Amino acid sequence: MTWEQLWSETTFHDRLWDIDNRPRAFVNTQNKFIKVNQALCVLLGYTEHELLEKRWDEISDPTDTPHDQAEVNKLLAGTRQSYAMSKTYFTKNKSPIPITLTVHAFRNEDNVVLFFDSKIEPDKPMRVQIVDHKNNPVDIPTSTLAWIAKNKINLVIAGTLLAGMITWFIKTLFAIYEAGANNVGV
Repeated sequence: MTWEQLWSETTFHDRLWDIDNRPRAFVNTQNKFIKVNQALCVLLGYTEHELLEKRWDEISDPTDTPHDQAEVNKLLAGTRQSYAMSKTYFTKNKSPIPITLTVHAFRNEDNVVLFFDSKIEPDKPMRVQIVDHKNNPVDIPTSTLAWIAKNKINLVIAGTLLAGMITWFIKTLFAIYEAGANNVGV
């Protein structure tokens, strides 16, 4: 069975992939990315196509590669099922991003590794700064941007909806406060 067959037969993983806003990738046994989600693309600044042309060691800090490869070799040998480690990835523009990487091996019925499921957690929440309609800076987590990109939601519409929700929330809080103040006799 190939990873593609496993993927196509596993609707559970397909659904998880679609709703997971955390950076994630499937990597083959030659260390090449074979599937990446939008959150990983946003985090690293690459397009999906660009990442699918790369190997994980090409975006990793070279000092992390020997330890990471040793852990991959343990997965391939069957002595481990998964591992986690701290390491550094580099974005497309060469900015370092400290991450925690968790890798799980998917195996066939003969216990041969088909591919690795890699989950990437930035050590610090990644944020992007944009400006709102009044040119005020607004920080947005990259996971939110990935969700917006994945769901093809127009950022202006999302911003308008968010501003409307915040306005409603503030008005509601103010009304509750006024109602409480009137009931107390203040």
